[in-house]
Amino acid sequence: MVLDMKSKNNSSSEESTPAPATAKRRRIVAPKSAAAKKPDVKRGALPLAMPTPPPSSLVITHGNTSGKQYSVIEDITPELADIFMTGNVLNRERSPARISGFARDMKAGKWKLTHQGIAVDSESRLLDGQHRLLAIIQSGCTVKMMVSYNVPPEAIHQIDVGLRPRSIADTAKMIRGTPRSAQAVAGVKVIAALMDGYEEKRIWNASEVFEKLDLFEFDLRVAQLSLGTGKLRQSAIHAGFAYALPCDRERIEEWGKIVASRINMSPTMAAFERAVDKLTPSNTTWKKQALALITMRAIHAHLKGEELSSLFIKSAETEPLAHPTFRHFRMRREKLGLVV
Repeated sequence: MVLDMKSKNNSSSEESTPAPATAKRRRIVAPKSAAAKKPDVKRGALPLAMPTPPPSSLVITHGNTSGKQYSVIEDITPELADIFMTGNVLNRERSPARISGFARDMKAGKWKLTHQGIAVDSESRLLDGQHRLLAIIQSGCTVKMMVSYNVPPEAIHQIDVGLRPRSIADTAKMIRGTPRSAQAVAGVKVIAALMDGYEEKRIWNASEVFEKLDLFEFDLRVAQLSLGTGKLRQSAIHAGFAYALPCDRERIEEWGKIVASRINMSPTMAAFERAVDKLTPSNTTWKKQALALITMRAIHAHLKGEELSSLFIKSAETEPLAHPTFRHFRMRREKLGLVV
């Protein structure tokens, strides 16, 4: 049937009259003004047409069709994680380093169930949890997670936004009561880099840091007290000091107090001070490792009664095991039955 668009006064007989078979259909086009008008969207609002995930993700329902938000604890397998990820149409850029960090914890059995986990809206779009899910896929592990369903899409504006996230140093202070926790955590990361090798953009997990703090927190505290403030307060210097300390506690603490006070300094101590000036600020991976190794070299010279006019690190020696002083203290620690 074709409607006559020319006249507004069509009779009922005209409306019921069949159109000739050869008649052309006329297309009704909206006025230009209506077509050109853009919707009034407030700043920060979600897009009017939300992305729709593939149908495969819609299997995640748990039979709740009420539309109310609810949460359950689930065993998330790599296969289930992959299904959740099909709804990942709204999330931020991925961080490979963070994914690897989560995956390391999962493989080591250190992943813990918390109130944070996965959030999806009523259309199975993933609002939170992409890094955890990708870590499950990468690690091949099955872990328990809190999963929240039917979360309002607008909640994405409050997820991971605003306040600074709690750091490992914050957690160390809250849970362990670690004094100068930021300094201690930074120092233990340098020690870990000396012992295990350093990944340039590694994101450390709390469990990895706390494992090293269990071994070195006391000696790092001695370093803090012995070396005082100022330029000797740097975490890399504390790391070198703490690694060497168990090998001769009394004499190494003595070295620290003399260097900190700058009274009766030997030529080697003065050379150490000049080397610290050159490497400050220690804001790169190379500088941190070099500063820790130079600290150990200065301590070693003090223990042997050597007098050195200069201290420096060759570029080839930034690999700790290539540095003879690091090898020396490593062997001494091994003989004492300490972790190396």
